[in-house]
Amino acid sequence: DEVREALDSPLPISGLTLNMAAAPFKGTAPNASVLLAFEMRGKDLRMNISDKVSLSYVAIDGQGKIRGGNTENVTMNLGPETRQRVEQTALRLLSRVELPPGRYQIRAAAHDAGGGNVGSVLYDLDVPDFNKPPLSISGVAVTSTRGAMAPTARPDEQLRQVLPGPPIATRAFAADDELALFAEVYD
Repeated sequence: DEVREALDSPLPISGLTLNMAAAPFKGTAPNASVLLAFEMRGKDLRMNISDKVSLSYVAIDGQGKIRGGNTENVTMNLGPETRQRVEQTALRLLSRVELPPGRYQIRAAAHDAGGGNVGSVLYDLDVPDFNKPPLSISGVAVTSTRGAMAPTARPDEQLRQVLPGPPIATRAFAADDELALFAEVYD
């Protein structure tokens, strides 16, 4: 119920800090394969062994129709080292959704069942038609040395081969951090 209310809210909810990034890539025509990166601030999460965190998202098109979405659940049965890294950084989940070209609002909400915190984020996204123009470029997936320190509950197998770390949602970097970017060019 808490996640549904947060998804329906026209404004983001800030009880659980949630960051998001999206990058569309060419998918099976006519759809694009959109990578979604979600990060929940570790300080906002209660991490007892039986606690669960739920993350849901929906992609809403310009006519208000839901065109895709998913719910991910993560049980917080973390080892001591992983728990400490989450507390100091964040917990990351990666997902993909197939969407046809167009404008979307991605609404995402997370609920920490153990601690009771709920947070949401709204993200406007343009998905290009990769099949029409003679030359096009995908979205850009970003990772960084420091950003990769946050544990990833759901990695993206397609980008594992081309990036030195998982794609990240945070877009603030320290001066001494090292970034890696990935994009595809289609012709």
